[in-house]
Amino acid sequence: MAKRRLKRKTGEARPGSRSGPHAVRGRAAMRGERSIPATDAKNRFGEVLKAAEAGPVFIEKRGRCQAVVLAFDDYQSLLARNRTPDEARLEALRKEFDKLYARMQSQRSRNATDRLLAASDEEINRAVAPRD
Repeated sequence: MAKRRLKRKTGEARPGSRSGPHAVRGRAAMRGERSIPATDAKNRFGEVLKAAEAGPVFIEKRGRCQAVVLAFDDYQSLLARNRTPDEARLEALRKEFDKLYARMQSQRSRNATDRLLAASDEEINRAVAPRD
C-alpha cells in the first residue's frame, strides 16, 4: 500500500474513507489547516508529528475536531501569551533555579560539599574568620 501524506483539505474524497469526502467539515478545514481522521492519526502518528512541525494538525472524530497536535515551540508560545506578569516572573525564577540546581549537581560542587561536611570546626573557623 502506498503511503499517503497529510495534505491540506481540498474537498476530495480520501482513499479508503468510510465517511465520504473529508471536505470542509470542521473549523480546521474552513481555515484551510491540516486535519486528519483519528484512525489515520493513530495509524500514521509519525507523519502527524512531522506535519505538526509546519503548523497545527487537527484530529477529527466523526467529522468534529477532537484534538490538536502542535510543535512544542508553538505550544510554549501559546502558553507565554496567556501568562500574567506574575506567572512570567515565576517562570523566569523557576528557570534560574533549575540552572542553579543543575550546577550544584556537578562533581565539583559535590566534592566541595563533601570537603565542607568533613571539615573540622577549626578549619571552618579559619575559612570564615576575618583576615587581617
